[in-house]
Amino acid sequence: MNKSSSLFLLIKALSKQEKRYFKLFAKRHTARKMNVYIRLFNAVEKQKSYDESALRTVFAGESFIRHLRVHKQYLYEIILRSLDVFHANNSAESKLRKLIHYAEILYEKGLYKECGKVAARAKKLAIQRDRPIQMLEVKKIEKMLMQRQLGFRSGDQSVTDLHDSTSAVLSQLTTENDFWSLSFRMFLFYNRKGAIRTSPEERWFNTVMKHPLFRKNINTLSYRSKFHFYYSHWLYYFMKDDYRNAYLNNKKLISLMEARTGDIRENPASYIVTLNNFIEDLRRLKKYKECLHAISKLKAIRVTSKSMQERVFINVFVQETLLYTTTGEFEKGKALIQEANENLEKFKSTISKTAELNICYNAGVIYFGMGDYTKAKHWINRILNDTSAIHMAYDIYCFARLLNLVIHFELGDQIFLEYIVKSAYQFFDKKKRLYKFEELILNFMRRRLPKIISREEFREEFMELRSALLKITGQKFERKALEYFDFISWLDSKIENRPFAQILKRKAGIN
Repeated sequence: MNKSSSLFLLIKALSKQEKRYFKLFAKRHTARKMNVYIRLFNAVEKQKSYDESALRTVFAGESFIRHLRVHKQYLYEIILRSLDVFHANNSAESKLRKLIHYAEILYEKGLYKECGKVAARAKKLAIQRDRPIQMLEVKKIEKMLMQRQLGFRSGDQSVTDLHDSTSAVLSQLTTENDFWSLSFRMFLFYNRKGAIRTSPEERWFNTVMKHPLFRKNINTLSYRSKFHFYYSHWLYYFMKDDYRNAYLNNKKLISLMEARTGDIRENPASYIVTLNNFIEDLRRLKKYKECLHAISKLKAIRVTSKSMQERVFINVFVQETLLYTTTGEFEKGKALIQEANENLEKFKSTISKTAELNICYNAGVIYFGMGDYTKAKHWINRILNDTSAIHMAYDIYCFARLLNLVIHFELGDQIFLEYIVKSAYQFFDKKKRLYKFEELILNFMRRRLPKIISREEFREEFMELRSALLKITGQKFERKALEYFDFISWLDSKIENRPFAQILKRKAGIN
């Protein structure tokens, strides 16, 4: 993103209510020049992508256009100021910042008693909402008041109490920071690789979970430390395929969050992610009805900001399509793809690459399951042709290459299939990603498939490949591959000469 597009992105991120409030705010705070800034705002808002030359054409001949960079920067600042006022009382943090600022003003005016009253209100709110960072600001004001108003007449005990309470807040922040560091390192591994596929990777996770922090009494921890405690345990068990324990830890995490409805309302992002993870657990435990209920719960989260609308869309689409892929109900998944296309366009300037690639992969699997291999190829090619995919979502990229082979097999494109099989083998070998599962698939495509000439030979070779895959997917590091695409069920569909969707429905117990 270049600096020139910052204003465009900010304007596009505004809700209708925020845009309306900005225009009212600008009329009150920009005097005679208000018309320039509102007109510039409107011109940028109409653009689908940022185009400065178009702005210069629209405002050609007007004096302010000679200093467009300065006016854009000022407009950017006006928008931020309007947002600051618009959201002034929307969160505990903003309320605390305001109270702390009031206390500082009163202190500077020498109104120490009044300052103490406002600081006491801030302290009460910081305790109620468990906001240690803002509590430190309150402690600073209390120290200033002690030094200025009471001097050394406060006595040693008052000094000791204030010192100890400040130390307790600092200790809480240190513990929360340490928990965050551990849980986020685990998340980064999960986000980059998606699965534990080697013994060294498993040992790394085991080492992290032996950290002394995880031996602390959960009841002595702050809210944020408890959050990271449960999240880290969820991720640990999830990565080890222990979905029962992952589910139990996630359930505790959801209960912890739902006990603080104010936090969910102010900042729904963490709750959205946690519900998404919970749906993953339910699907893997084959609790499909509970899965649908949790998806409905996710859809029902009330969000107003564009960024939160984007998060809800991503998580709902991914979880619904994964559910219908698991149960073989691909037609239900197809209905979601048109909406996904519209939302990808709507959020194209802000959506993360990882989320976009996940959406493309799931859409590809949905169309594959319906037997529309041309559209499946289209969505998978969006991943394979994206140069950033290998860095942003390595696991998705790797399995997209494998699924691409199956798609071209189904399309009967034998000549091109031979080329991409060779290319895929070289890629996996070079990246040291040629695990047993991938090697079996690729060797079958390279060496066995071209020699098959009869239907009976196809059946026998597919049965042999199925047997070999079943043996290795019993190993914990290899079975992860089936979470991206159910190759075993696809082979069953070929062996039995039945639709892929029908095999999956039977497996899921769907009539």
